[in-house]
Amino acid sequence: GTGVPGHITSGGGGGGTGGNNTNKGWGGDGGHGVVVVRYELPQIQTKAATGGNISFFLGKTIHTFVTSGSFVAPSSFNKDIEYVVIGGGGGGGGDRAGGGGSGALVTGTRTCSGPFTSTVQIGLGGDGGYDAGGGVEGNTGTSTTINIPGGTLTAPGGGGGGGSTTNSSSGDGQNGASGGGTSRYNPSPGQSPEPTRGLATHPSGNPGGLAYNGNDPFDGGGGGGGTGGAGGDAPTGGVGGAGGEGTQLPSTFRDAKSGVGFPGPAGGFYVAGGGGGGAWAPGPGGAGKSGGGAGGNSTVFNAGEAHSAYDSSGSGGGGGGGYPGVNSRGGRGGSGIVLIAYPS
Repeated sequence: GTGVPGHITSGGGGGGTGGNNTNKGWGGDGGHGVVVVRYELPQIQTKAATGGNISFFLGKTIHTFVTSGSFVAPSSFNKDIEYVVIGGGGGGGGDRAGGGGSGALVTGTRTCSGPFTSTVQIGLGGDGGYDAGGGVEGNTGTSTTINIPGGTLTAPGGGGGGGSTTNSSSGDGQNGASGGGTSRYNPSPGQSPEPTRGLATHPSGNPGGLAYNGNDPFDGGGGGGGTGGAGGDAPTGGVGGAGGEGTQLPSTFRDAKSGVGFPGPAGGFYVAGGGGGGAWAPGPGGAGKSGGGAGGNSTVFNAGEAHSAYDSSGSGGGGGGGYPGVNSRGGRGGSGIVLIAYPS
């Protein structure tokens, strides 16, 4: 007789057989081997609306607006959306000047049913202050808005940093969503009194920092306020004050592939920080936070000009540095951004 073969693709052995001197038996063939590979099929992800740059993360569809546009939802749209709206940052002032304050940060959730078309207006960062010899305060950033069902969301812009009182500026930090820092001042007879810090006009904001005046060369501007903290006061020794901390984005939007957000105290994905204050050379300008611009001085960066904030950060620009005869322009504030997420 013949033994029973192993099952195909089982890897099992064939059966044996009996026999005698007259009838020879044949054993069964072994079963073929098998390789099984298991993997998870990707989740089918779809967009339920159009507008902005669309990506998928943690089961959510995310629309990112870095320029103005429209979010368009059809009649089939019925979603709980999560949003982040950030205003434009303020510009830094000129000449040992204050850093710009951050734009406002507005977050939340809302249930929205289509059809509807929402207009997205991205706020611009304020220009940095500039004068031949420094002195003009930075400009306030503009508001970011989106009109979704249930009411328009508005994130105002940050306040500009104060410019040196040696020229045409009061030295005051400008009020805004977060306030701008003050510039160095000249308390000599007939000159301006000590400037006042820019105040926060939005619940998400914080005030700017104060300048230090040491009668040349030991002065520096205060840092701009951020959504996570007030702008730093300038220390002694001609050093600019640091910008205020920003805020980490909600976990929904912490996608490393998105390129949105900047380093902060607890890792990445921080936005809306303050710009650093400018300093008299050779002291360093104050650090900008969460994409905010660092303050300048004449030996560190391009003849006293400060760093501008990064686009789509909502952070403030750095204050201009100072040196005799140097034009010390403040840095521009960062533009705002809108993020919208819903289940894919």
